[in-house]
Amino acid sequence: YNMLVAIDGAHGILAQTLDMGQLEKAGVDFYVGNCHKWFSAPRGAAVLYCPHEHLRETILRVPPVISHGLDDGFISRFLWGGCRDYVSQLSLPVALDYWRTVGIDGVRNKMRATTAEAVDILANLWHPPSVKGADLA
Repeated sequence: YNMLVAIDGAHGILAQTLDMGQLEKAGVDFYVGNCHKWFSAPRGAAVLYCPHEHLRETILRVPPVISHGLDDGFISRFLWGGCRDYVSQLSLPVALDYWRTVGIDGVRNKMRATTAEAVDILANLWHPPSVKGADLA
């Protein structure tokens, strides 16, 4: 069809299994995802994945904020965007360590249990007769 395929993976990173190689085989040209949602990193950290060098050097050649990394390759082009706060990006190794230590299934189970607990708390506060968090787990 001669078109580019982009996935907005805002809720995808570690909420479900994500195989970039499989996405590439399926014809995905770009994958963008936030790390502050399911990945549990601070806001401002995100992922831009583009497996095709020709797209990185054409469409993604100029980032929205031009800084000193423009001519230093794809990663530098987007990483250092002027006078921004890099705390969220620098915290990603800690978030990765947590996921590795607890394990993906362990973190996902904890998220489901916490969500179920929150639903039960709200259900008790609001008093609807039929909603319970355990139904969501």
